[in-house]
Amino acid sequence: LAIAPDGRSFVTGSADHTAILWSLQGQDLVHLPDHGSKISEVAISDTFALTACEDKYIRLWDHHGKPINKFKGPEQEIECLIFHPDGNHFLMGLSNNTAALWSLEGQEQQVYTTQSDGIVTVSVAPDASSILTGSRDGTITIFNPQGFPIQTLNGHEMGVIHAAYMPNNNYIMSWGRDHICKKWPYFLGQAKTGALWKTIPQLDEEQRQRYKVDWKY
Repeated sequence: LAIAPDGRSFVTGSADHTAILWSLQGQDLVHLPDHGSKISEVAISDTFALTACEDKYIRLWDHHGKPINKFKGPEQEIECLIFHPDGNHFLMGLSNNTAALWSLEGQEQQVYTTQSDGIVTVSVAPDASSILTGSRDGTITIFNPQGFPIQTLNGHEMGVIHAAYMPNNNYIMSWGRDHICKKWPYFLGQAKTGALWKTIPQLDEEQRQRYKVDWKY
């Protein structure tokens, strides 16, 4: 599942080879044609949607369900997929511990290589000044646009589930399998390490029942 930046729609992809564009009111707006293969990842911008399948093909659609492009993706498994803020590129986290920036024409533009184990989430700063990857070993790596790692954030005792820049570009938020959410101050391409701005601790069983939080994933 992925939500459009304008907050008006979202896209889902399924193992039954189908993808659907929805309104936030739950109305299915467009059923994309059968992909012929399990859909592993989806992404959406205010203009387009992307679907990546186990057959290694990536498909680009407009919001009316019209196919715009189809091209062979990387040989590695795609672990996560998002649009770049410029709307003309997309970023993937791959199973070989790299992230890759591609154009909507299907051309690789930049590779980001981590020393971490298993990328599961990627994000691009709102001003495109950096990108980050979050990994199963609990680390977050920040890269400059040229693909050089400039900082590693160590704060999770278990794997990172999701990490993203805040829209105001002042913070990075991360969520881990240790059930901890961390808020990292971010300024001029650097996150402050050693002193997290805020750590939201794991809830105990009583709190889980009170707030009806389901930690299963």
